[in-house]
Amino acid sequence: MSNYITFLLGVLTGIKKHLQELKNSSAFKSIKTGVRQGCVMSPDLFSLYSEIFFRDIDDISRLEINGENHRNLGYADETVLIEESPDEQLQKRIDTVTLVRERMGPPLKVKKNQSP
Repeated sequence: MSNYITFLLGVLTGIKKHLQELKNSSAFKSIKTGVRQGCVMSPDLFSLYSEIFFRDIDDISRLEINGENHRNLGYADETVLIEESPDEQLQKRIDTVTLVRERMGPPLKVKKNQSP
């Protein structure tokens, strides 16, 4: 596993960018976070990150859909947490997700919505 991490760090660190407009260009600046725009590894890295993120949250409720248990539903970069009991239990789940997210990177943007 450490060989993969070393490889990824080698590919993703030390990257510099600059803006070019006709004859003028800006100074080079280091990219300190994230991956380059259009990087072919981006979807795989996002999937890996999501998998690790949700493994850390092992107490989230599960929902059975077509005979399979799910603890969250996701599409692209959107995720829905599943909770059968309202209010207090849901807030506990959101707090757990927020704590794990803070440990892994930038703060989570949480929108609280009520179901109809």
